[in-house]
Amino acid sequence: MTLDRVQQAFAAPIQRWREDGLFQTSLWGLADQALISVANFLTMVLLARALSPTGLGSFVIVYTGLLFAATLQAAMITRPHNILGAALQGDDYVRHTTATAVSQVAFATAAALIAIGSATAIHVLRWSFSPLLLALAPALAAWQMQEFFRQVMYTRCRVSQAFANDLISYGGQVGVLIAIWRLGALSGPNALYVLAATSALAAAVGLWQIRADLGRALSWRPIARNWAFAKWLLGANLASWVSDQAYPLFTAAIVGVAATAALRAVQNLVAPAHVVLNAFQTLATPRASAEYGRGGKRALVAFLALASLLAIAPLLVYWLTVGFLGRQLLTLLYSGRYTEYAPLVWLFSLGYLVLHVTQALSIGLMAIHKTRAIFYGRLAAIAVTFSGGIGLVWAFGVYGALLGSILTGVTFTAVLGYHFWKEAMQPAPGAAAPAIPALAETLG
Repeated sequence: MTLDRVQQAFAAPIQRWREDGLFQTSLWGLADQALISVANFLTMVLLARALSPTGLGSFVIVYTGLLFAATLQAAMITRPHNILGAALQGDDYVRHTTATAVSQVAFATAAALIAIGSATAIHVLRWSFSPLLLALAPALAAWQMQEFFRQVMYTRCRVSQAFANDLISYGGQVGVLIAIWRLGALSGPNALYVLAATSALAAAVGLWQIRADLGRALSWRPIARNWAFAKWLLGANLASWVSDQAYPLFTAAIVGVAATAALRAVQNLVAPAHVVLNAFQTLATPRASAEYGRGGKRALVAFLALASLLAIAPLLVYWLTVGFLGRQLLTLLYSGRYTEYAPLVWLFSLGYLVLHVTQALSIGLMAIHKTRAIFYGRLAAIAVTFSGGIGLVWAFGVYGALLGSILTGVTFTAVLGYHFWKEAMQPAPGAAAPAIPALAETLG
């Protein structure tokens, strides 16, 4: 009887997915994320082989600047476009995309100028990070623009075009890095310059690909709508960056820069899970908004539940595989340099499992425009990071960094779960049933 209820709950969304071609789109999305994940994986392997642990640690620290800019971009530009743009058509959509593109150009330019200013200041102080920061400037600008164009394609479900664009950017990146590595010239700054060049080429192609999405008339109203949606999400993403990226920085300060390199090297082994995680987030975000607009909270919950269950199976298989083979894989990839950290593979896998649950809840709250709840969750996560988290790093070193990260993630997930249950699963006053009766009864 329970199985029948589950089938009934999922029957309608599965049928709509077939009619809308979402399964085919999902395959393109998985292929795209696989390409990106493989490129990032190989890039980190090449850098770990070419650089000393201290050199790799320095690269990882500077690279967090790009991740920070990506966090801001997602909150203020790409996620609002994914959610708000997915519900627009015709001239309204073109005006929205054009205004968002202008704000993206301004943001990318500002990020590059800040990186140049930082590099100049550090050069005056004669710190070793100056060449890396200088190389970060063009990488920031080019990567930001390429990412915006591919996200526009995802908003309109043109995922095969996004894959072609990423093939230029990430495929070209790996090809050039391998050539430089074989020549013995691979360094941290050179890696960033390669990222800048291949991203710039892909951005030029991306501009041509979305030319029909852009117009000549500029309206400031879409920017105001984006900000109204993004202001709480921006606070949440900033808090996310602080709580998540604090652990590598804590590790560098308390244990040493080389320990940060070990964290990144081991994470690289588990990171291919982003093939599924990123595909889930990128595909599900605009789709969740569309499902909510078409069928309300009932359709939204059914969509997220089914999508999450479909994603978790390959993730569990992968995490178990790399967990049992962690020592052998680390020895093979890094010539034994980081083999002693093999137990970290299991902790990273657990952290990614928590992240998957968090993603589903965040997407659901964004779809119903309850981004304030995400902000509150991030505040709770920051409190944990700067109390128990830093204490765990101090007590257990690199292992404490992962334990603290997991504790932070669980706290964030708990807050999101509470708000999502309150907003989406509980019946409104006077309602006769919860948002999705069959599923709620089955799970309860």
